[in-house]
Amino acid sequence: MKTRRMKLVLGIGLALVVGMAGFQLQAGAHAKSFCAAQGPGGGPPQGPPRGPGGPQGPGGEERLFRELNLTDAQKEQIKTLREKQHTDAETYHEQLRQTREQMRTAIESATFDEAAVRALAAKEGQAVAELSVIGARTEAAIYQALTAEQRAKLATLREQRRPPRPE
Repeated sequence: MKTRRMKLVLGIGLALVVGMAGFQLQAGAHAKSFCAAQGPGGGPPQGPPRGPGGPQGPGGEERLFRELNLTDAQKEQIKTLREKQHTDAETYHEQLRQTREQMRTAIESATFDEAAVRALAAKEGQAVAELSVIGARTEAAIYQALTAEQRAKLATLREQRRPPRPE
């Protein structure tokens, strides 16, 4: 009875960890707008909330491009960077899918193998880290493609769209 309860608690805990990793993946690694790039010092994502009015909404990045007055060459460069990001990330998205399937199998197994689950969790963490690096590399390249005036405008837009901080 005690072993069964322990397995249930560990399974629930693992599900929470896997769920949080998936949430972080969605919130961080899939960020497609450089408004959502990490803040100074690698802090939390900056910029407006996601959704219809934000950069992830319909036309969000294009609207931002208009506000920054990007040249056609810059737009093409950013498009190429985004395509490379997508291509580079495909392998890691597939790894995550496979790892999550293996994790589900391990959780539903008749006996709980903690070492196997830890190995899968580590593998998932590595894939999430790679996706974060790919995203950050792309955001940095996009930022470098901007002129000094566009960077200043971007900083202003970020400040305007940042939700007020509670006092």
